[in-house]
Amino acid sequence: MKWSYENDIEIRRYEYDDYPKVEVNLISLDRAEKVIASKNKRIQTKDKTFEHQGYKGFDFSFSEVLSPMEFDSLIILSRFRFLRTIFTQSFIIHGATIHSSSHFEETFFIEKIEFHDVTFKDDVSFWQAIFLKKVEFNRCTFEKNACFENTVFVDEVVFNRCVFENPVNFALSDTPKTNQCFYRTIKGGFNDSVFEQKVVFYHRHFAAISFNNTKFKKLVDFYQTTFLEPVCFHKTDFEDTSVFSKATFKELAVFLYTQVSKNMILREADFQDGVNFSFINFIGGGNLNVFNLKIEFKLNKAPKESGAKEIIDDWKSITHLQKRETFRTLKNESIKQNNKIQALEFHQKEMDSFREELKATKHCLNMDRLILAFNRYTNNYGLNWVRGFWVTLGVSIMCFVLYYISLTTKPIVFTSEVDLGNSFQCIGIVLGYFIQFINPTHNVHFMHSYLGNWSVFWDYLSRIAIGLCIYQTIQAFRKFGKV
Repeated sequence: MKWSYENDIEIRRYEYDDYPKVEVNLISLDRAEKVIASKNKRIQTKDKTFEHQGYKGFDFSFSEVLSPMEFDSLIILSRFRFLRTIFTQSFIIHGATIHSSSHFEETFFIEKIEFHDVTFKDDVSFWQAIFLKKVEFNRCTFEKNACFENTVFVDEVVFNRCVFENPVNFALSDTPKTNQCFYRTIKGGFNDSVFEQKVVFYHRHFAAISFNNTKFKKLVDFYQTTFLEPVCFHKTDFEDTSVFSKATFKELAVFLYTQVSKNMILREADFQDGVNFSFINFIGGGNLNVFNLKIEFKLNKAPKESGAKEIIDDWKSITHLQKRETFRTLKNESIKQNNKIQALEFHQKEMDSFREELKATKHCLNMDRLILAFNRYTNNYGLNWVRGFWVTLGVSIMCFVLYYISLTTKPIVFTSEVDLGNSFQCIGIVLGYFIQFINPTHNVHFMHSYLGNWSVFWDYLSRIAIGLCIYQTIQAFRKFGKV
């Protein structure tokens, strides 16, 4: 065996030069009785298309196929084995029914690969196979287990209207992690496909991927996957548990008219450019498990206005309204799970999104906008009592200064001739008045001998302002008891 590297893809090449180059006329063989087998050879076929029924099986393992191969309307009864084979030309199957297990382990495909209307009656394995060009599976049925573990898709892979009746494995296992080629991204789609049993995508990296109208009837597991580009789960049905634990979304993730019938686990998922849950539908007991969820919206990609066109036409952007609805959904799901601390965080983000939504409107004066701004700057929507304390102190000092200026005569007048001891005494007197002043229930005549024409007005106005700030501080201090 010898090894070569092409565009960071590691190819297992055998010493094919030592094998004889043979030309096989497959049609001349007794198709009903024999399995067409040509192992350990460099195969050049005269017949590029094998059609109609009757071939019992094919076994070209450990070989290099130099000609295009096309199978049309075949019924394969015995072996269908291409282990560690290199196909230098195209490989196409139309309308075939394969009753035996299909083996493509560690097979290398250089040109296009197409499977159309193929029914796999037994297990299928593409374990550690490598595809350099686009791969298409159209209207295929996998009746037994399908294995795509560690399979490398250099170009696009498409599963269109396929049915998987048994478990499917797309995982990237721990074994090949020293080989960088297995970390290549998967781009393509699983549109209009149905997974009737468990399917796993552990550790996979996805580029441009789509799950339009895909149905997962049992467990689907995206544990520790990475989505490098925007992804949309459009009309995707999760009828059983779906796992996105520790998944990383580098760009926007959109769950557009997605149906969740059981439990969607988002534990420690990281949405680095936002997520849109505003169109998600919960069927029956569907819910989200959002423990330790991370969500960030990039500052250079502000949400569009709520009046923009329908998201189905422009799902890669998100409106302020959809952003707010997303956080409202996450807040409610946290409350259902009695996660009050996380619910407070999502409540804060919901209110801040509502503030941004109002800010984007054309109304300059909006009472709701003023209320939200006040709550944001005084206690961060009930989460930061320290901010409330400093705001209360600042407002109190400002109000006391205005009140002090309005007095007819001042209880203390500072001059340059006052010594240090008297200065401290004067400061103590002023602080005493200040402490009384910041009490909203203080006597209006506590400085009656100094009152001016505007003193009572500033006094009552200050009571309102300071009282509001004190309330905001207390509200934030009690944040864990209000949900």
